[in-house]
Amino acid sequence: MVKCRIVLIDIIKGGNNLAILANEKHSIGDLFNNRNPFIIPKHQRAYSWENEEIEAFCSDISNISKEYFFGGVVSVHQLSENGPGRIYRIVDGQQRIATFTLLIAQLRNGFNRLSEKARVLEEHTVIRKQQSHLLTTYLKHILHIKILNKDHLLGKTD
Repeated sequence: MVKCRIVLIDIIKGGNNLAILANEKHSIGDLFNNRNPFIIPKHQRAYSWENEEIEAFCSDISNISKEYFFGGVVSVHQLSENGPGRIYRIVDGQQRIATFTLLIAQLRNGFNRLSEKARVLEEHTVIRKQQSHLLTTYLKHILHIKILNKDHLLGKTD
């Protein structure tokens, strides 16, 4: 199995002090599945990857053989203000997180389009099978009637 890995460094804020809570490698799937929400603070720069960075990112993904390290994400780990759990304010790595999010969304959209095409093809296949069955039944019925009529005209009866 191919693993895309990213180092997630969680920092916990206690008063005016910051302490590293965790410094672990995570798979991209774990990063998105097992985490509370990521928040990118407003002071962070907007998404700015250009074609060059995106092409390099896609090239990296397509050339993975077993495991690939995509860099780090630094987040400040805080208790949620409006409910249970924690939130992670991204300090560094927001471009990587955003790019992976966009990639996952495009994969989802592509999968949904393929699923819809498969459903339509399946419906067409079912309709074609039904049409073929009806045509076969109709032809058998007409041929049988014609044969019966021919036999009847020749005076042949069972």
